Amino acid sequence: MSIQSPSRNDLIDEFNAVIDGDPRYDRHDLYERLRHDLPTFWSEKLDAWVFTRYDDVKEVLGSDERFGRPVGRPGSSVYGRSFLEMKGREHNKKVGIVAKEIRAPRAIKEHLDGMIEKIVNERVEALTFGEPIDLREVYNMWIPLLAITELVNVHEAGKFEKWYHAIAAGGVASIANPAARDAAFVARDEVREFLAPIIAERKENPGDDLISQLLKAEYDGEPLPDDEVAAAVIFLLTAGVETTERVLTSTMRYLALNPEAWEEAVSRRDDPIALSALSAEALRMFPPVN
Repeated sequence: MSIQSPSRNDLIDEFNAVIDGDPRYDRHDLYERLRHDLPTFWSEKLDAWVFTRYDDVKEVLGSDERFGRPVGRPGSSVYGRSFLEMKGREHNKKVGIVAKEIRAPRAIKEHLDGMIEKIVNERVEALTFGEPIDLREVYNMWIPLLAITELVNVHEAGKFEKWYHAIAAGGVASIANPAARDAAFVARDEVREFLAPIIAERKENPGDDLISQLLKAEYDGEPLPDDEVAAAVIFLLTAGVETTERVLTSTMRYLALNPEAWEEAVSRRDDPIALSALSAEALRMFPPVN
């Protein structure tokens, strides 16, 4: 009995089907076979090179000098000149402005914990009990969206919800859907127009919000350009919301399907160390980007 290896064309056809969302194909099984039989290939469908082995992907993503970042093509950023387009000292300096407000232990303890708890309680009060709901749409998405609008002190979450969906769909995912990319640019420009008078007002009357912190910051003795401030806000409102809602959704699904894990989480909900461990493990088990 002989077993014939899949041909290059067969694997690429399956890859194209997965890109199209064909449910008949298991992407994880396909990726494993691609790593073994076709680790690198040019995709006509994506108009891009595809790398499937960890070491190759790591080298491509980690070498701006050799490979660079996609610019102005499907799969590239739609935010404007955000942190994704920066590297080295510029990236570290500018991303640090945001990081100290949302990642520093002091910020979490003194500001974020209470803010998130308030948002969570309000969203729980708004839930409909006794009938099926889409928890991702009515709860999980709103936690990071409301948190970020609070951080930038722009209380227009309803508007940002529409923009968020359009911009998120037009990023990396748009590599298989150019129309989504066009819609993302329209939404991005609408957010820029919406933010312009807010940025102008915060220059005159800065506060403690994140937009004010970005406007007060300097790089090489110069203030950050308005378009970079807007790009930072757009980046947070899309990348920050999308990744968080995905991890929350995956984690809640796991807990709902595993009663023992649910009971343990509930019993230790007042233990910050246990909750931190749960969050870290959720990120490991359910990474928000593929």
